[in-house]
Amino acid sequence: MGKIVFSILLVLVLFSFSSAFSQTTNSSAQDFAMLQQQKNQNTGPLSYAVFYITENDKCTDSEYKSLKFYQVMADEYLSLYGISHDLQGSLCVPLKNYQSYFTGLSTFTLPIVISDNTVGQQLVQQGFYGMYEISGTGTQAIYVCSCDPQIESWAGAWVLSHELSHFALRYFGEPDSIAVNWVHYIQALVNNCQNGDFSKVCPQYSASVTSPSGNQIPVMVVYGQGPSNNLPQNAPQSEATTMASKIVPVQNPSCQNTQICILPGDYIKYTISAPDRNQTVRFDFVNPTDNKNISVKTTVTQNGTTASESDMLDLSKSLFTRPSGQVSNFMYLLPIPLKLNSAYHLQTIQWNGYGRNVMSGQNNNQTNFILVQVDNATGILLQLSISNVVNVNGKISVNQESYKLLDTNKITSSNIGNVQAEIPSWIKQNAKFWSDGSIADDQFIQGIQYMITQGIMKIPHTNSNGNSVSKIPLWVKNDAKYWSEGSTSDDEFVNSIQYLIENGIIKYG
Repeated sequence: MGKIVFSILLVLVLFSFSSAFSQTTNSSAQDFAMLQQQKNQNTGPLSYAVFYITENDKCTDSEYKSLKFYQVMADEYLSLYGISHDLQGSLCVPLKNYQSYFTGLSTFTLPIVISDNTVGQQLVQQGFYGMYEISGTGTQAIYVCSCDPQIESWAGAWVLSHELSHFALRYFGEPDSIAVNWVHYIQALVNNCQNGDFSKVCPQYSASVTSPSGNQIPVMVVYGQGPSNNLPQNAPQSEATTMASKIVPVQNPSCQNTQICILPGDYIKYTISAPDRNQTVRFDFVNPTDNKNISVKTTVTQNGTTASESDMLDLSKSLFTRPSGQVSNFMYLLPIPLKLNSAYHLQTIQWNGYGRNVMSGQNNNQTNFILVQVDNATGILLQLSISNVVNVNGKISVNQESYKLLDTNKITSSNIGNVQAEIPSWIKQNAKFWSDGSIADDQFIQGIQYMITQGIMKIPHTNSNGNSVSKIPLWVKNDAKYWSEGSTSDDEFVNSIQYLIENGIIKYG
């Protein structure tokens, strides 16, 4: 149905990989064993590193123990697959410092990133889980949430083994019919075996590794040792189980605490803007529902073409399942009451004429900016904006991507007073680039116009006075320079922007 984006670029600026499925494998266990031998003979040890992200300002003893657990799990499972490997380092990283550590991730063949429950819930809600490629490097990375309180987490170890199995099979050159399908086939069999009891061990689909304390931890069976090397004709192609057959409609559905609050008849609609696409996506929530799952009609419009499909949303786990069986985390709605970490703060904004309390989080440096705003009362994503400055041979440009709530029947009133004007401090870097001639007038104007229309930069609404000037006065550029250096106030810089709007240089409103 076209290109629908259900995940976002955030912590590692990663792209999730996807691949076409086929119904049968084209390799045997003997072929795989030969590939293992050839790979280990022709290449050196796999270099990898294990990182643990914590919400705290520094890592606790239990978090260091958890880091050690996942380090050992990775080592043991890579050994089961017969991969020669070399641990290059492990580190527990406070969330506030993650960027300075992850800039060097591409030096490792395989970075493995684990997070605590609080960070994990935030990132999983925003679409991060599983295996990715680090943008621009081709380097693979694995992200796993350690989302239960146990240091030696069976669930975390299993998810890690699932992703490492994907990686190992790709590492040895197996096609997607094995590297993807076989892993998902085994996962589907395990789901059916467990039937919702995640503490149950299914020996026919499991191996075991030894934890730091000496416990035997169940992990996914290694390829070639499972129940079948060739997929049956109608083998399930996803770890997702079919939820529709299990849903029992209720007469009076209602919102549940700590779940997504959405009911039949509700809808949300977004406009998505990026260099390679402009589209609208509308989600209509319809029957059936059992207060835990709800069916969704997803409609995408792009370049005048509209397509729809029927999907399923798990309200308690925020899992979005498509007809193909592909599963993603639904970033557009968060469970309420919101439980976000200290990176978010409460502020007030205007949305479609309504004043709303929102939880706002942003991360920025000289080259990147990410803004996330979530309505505090409903858990609806109001805005996600991503900007990054690219310098190619001295030529600076700004890549921009945004997800913006266009319409919903869940927000029909204000719950706050007037909104204060706001200018994020990172915009000073753009003003500096412009004032010293690094970017042209047109780029600066386009950047400011984009920031205003997307709500990133908030200034009092200003109408054009009908006048028009062809050139930006030198005093405006000087004001931008002084403001970027801290010599003038935000109000003075706003006055300069208002002048550009009034005189038709910036189109706004």
